[in-house]
Amino acid sequence: MFGRIDASIVAIDGSIVAIDGSIVAVNAFIHRVDATPAFNRDMTLALRGISAFCFLLSAFQGA
Repeated sequence: MFGRIDASIVAIDGSIVAIDGSIVAVNAFIHRVDATPAFNRDMTLALRGISAFCFLLSAFQGA
């Protein structure tokens, strides 16, 4: 019984790591976009909002 509980905890930790990885990918894309002056500013703000949402989602999963 305890083995199953431990396995589920590991699975939850893995999903949090996956979400954190997506945040890093979005942040890397934002930095690349910032280096391109011709890019639409609204799209950059939207990507930052998505990044913040992913961060909050990972925080709630960790709670």
